[in-house]
Amino acid sequence: MTTATTDKPRPDAPQARLEWAMRRLNDLPTIPNTLLRIWQIVDDPDSSAADLERVITLDQALNAKIIRLVNSPYHGIPEKVTSCRRAITLLGFKTVKNLSVCVSVVTACIPARRSHSGLDLGGLWRHAIAVGFAAEAIARRRGDEAGEAFTAGVLHDIGKFALNLVMPDAYAAAVTRARAEGATIREAEMAETGVDHTIAGRELASRWGFPEPLVDAVARHHEDLAEVESALVATVAAANAIARQMRIGTSGDAAVVEPDAAVWDVARVAPDDRDAFRDELRSRIEGAAELLSLVA
Repeated sequence: MTTATTDKPRPDAPQARLEWAMRRLNDLPTIPNTLLRIWQIVDDPDSSAADLERVITLDQALNAKIIRLVNSPYHGIPEKVTSCRRAITLLGFKTVKNLSVCVSVVTACIPARRSHSGLDLGGLWRHAIAVGFAAEAIARRRGDEAGEAFTAGVLHDIGKFALNLVMPDAYAAAVTRARAEGATIREAEMAETGVDHTIAGRELASRWGFPEPLVDAVARHHEDLAEVESALVATVAAANAIARQMRIGTSGDAAVVEPDAAVWDVARVAPDDRDAFRDELRSRIEGAAELLSLVA
C-alpha cells in the first residue's frame, strides 16, 4: 500500500477519497482569458480571422508560440512567417485556432515548477501529440473534420495534467502504484485520488466551456467502441489505442493493449495498411519538434 502523503485522503476510505477529490477539483484553474475569447470567436458565426488575430496578438507569449509553431518544418511553409495575420492566411482560421487552444491549455495546466511532479510531463505530451496526429489521420479517412479531431486527440488526457496540477502528491503516488503493481493509470488514479483522469478532464473541459463534442471526447475516450455513438469519441478512442500500442511517449502506465478489430474498423485501416499507417504516424511526430517542445 502506498504511503499517504500530505495532499492525500486516507486510502481505506473510498467515499472520503471521492469527496476529497471533488473538493480538490474545485481548485482547477479558471479558463485563461485568451482561451475564453477564442471560444467566443469560434462560437460567433459573424467572427472573422481578424478577430482571432486581435485576440492572439494581445497575448504576447501565445503570439510568439503560434509564430514559432507555424514556422516549424511540420507545416512546410516555404516563407518565414512573422505575423499572426500571415499565419492565418497561410494555414487557415481553424488550424491557427486549434493551435491556439492547445497552447493555451498547456500553458494553464503545466506548472512552472515541475520538480515535484511524479508524472513525466514531456512523455505525456508526446503521447498527446501522437493521439492528435492519429485522430487527425483517422478523421480524414472517415471524411470527418480533421482539425477538430486533432484538437480532441491532443487534449484527450487533459485530466492527467489537471490531477497532477491540483493534487501532485496523490498523483505521484498513482503513477508509482501503476508502475509497481502493473495497474492501469486509471485504476491507480482511483485508488490514490478517488477519481480518474476522465472525470477530472470532463470537469476541466466543462468549466472552460469546451464544445460538447470535445468534452465527450475527453470524458469518454476509454469507453468500449461498441457502445460509442459519437464519431469524434470513437476517433479519439481508436487513436489513443493505436498510440498506446506504439508506445509513443507515456500515458502514465506500462500497459500495452493490442488494438482490436473494432479500433482498426473505426480508423478505416485495413490489415495490410497498418504498418504504413504507423510508419506515417511516427514520421509526422518526428517532424513536429516545435509542437513537442511546448512541454520540454
